[in-house]
Amino acid sequence: MLQRGQLLPRLLFRRHQYKEAATAYSTQAVKADSLALETRIENFAMAITAAQFAASKGSPVADTDFLRKAQDMQQLAQVQLSIAKALGARDPPASEVAEMRSKLCLTEELFKVAWRYSLWRPALLLLDMAKDYRMYPDHVKHALAQLLDPAFDWAKMTAQVVELRRDHSSSSSFYVFRCDSICAHLEERARMEQAGLGHSLVMDLLSPSSGKLNPRLPWEELYRCYSATHSSGADSEMRRLWEGKQYWVALLRSLCRLLDDWIKCAHTSQEEMSRFVALQRKLLVVQDLDRHIASIESLPATGALHSADEVSAADISAVGTNLRALRSKLIKLTSR
Repeated sequence: MLQRGQLLPRLLFRRHQYKEAATAYSTQAVKADSLALETRIENFAMAITAAQFAASKGSPVADTDFLRKAQDMQQLAQVQLSIAKALGARDPPASEVAEMRSKLCLTEELFKVAWRYSLWRPALLLLDMAKDYRMYPDHVKHALAQLLDPAFDWAKMTAQVVELRRDHSSSSSFYVFRCDSICAHLEERARMEQAGLGHSLVMDLLSPSSGKLNPRLPWEELYRCYSATHSSGADSEMRRLWEGKQYWVALLRSLCRLLDDWIKCAHTSQEEMSRFVALQRKLLVVQDLDRHIASIESLPATGALHSADEVSAADISAVGTNLRALRSKLIKLTSR
């Protein structure tokens, strides 16, 4: 009876038999019949704790991958629980909800359910788990487009981005937290919000200096979206905006704000300055600015953009002035 119930792993843990307790908790989480999903998650958590105790006592679990597997299974079960809760608002068959609540499902099964019921955040979490395969970029782009629909108001979109960054916070999560797509969707929506403001709402949110995303985005990751040179892949959504002249000035404003914030950050320490100088050389930032300045100077004397009548010559002139000032700062910093 003890081996089939919850008592055995608890008893082993209390006796400080952590290696055996870890295996027992994991077995219970995976193989027990009709066990609530919440209890399975708790069992995975206890298996992880017991395995960590066992390792600290010099008697690790025999399977060297045990801890990683238990953590992956716990994460998958937590996503499954979020799907099961969300299904309540989608009116699925009762049997489907019951199955979600009682047994562990495979990643592919969960993804099919999440996609079928338009549960985009759980779908992205599952895609993040499969990021090593890098097989589903179109699914990632589609899910992000649904979460960041320009029809949403600005407050809802920014809240979605904050939650997405919290969900996908590791350095390897940029396959799912796709900066190119996120910047493009935000710029499209911001264009409706910031008419006449003269600054970048998008950078108010995304700039590492704003502190609104946790963890903060790497400066270089954002710069690649706004350089125009680096946003040139066939699947780049920012490339589409750069090619659409109605976004041109807004994108340059965001670029100016990004570089201005980055330079201020560089001045906070010698380490930050060294890193900034190395990255701006690697990314060819001055050369990019030269191209943008040349594009502005090549405009007709009126400064008009035929496809963006709402952008005045004064707006374009102001952006050009900012670009030249930033270029001068960069030249001085790199010539030290």
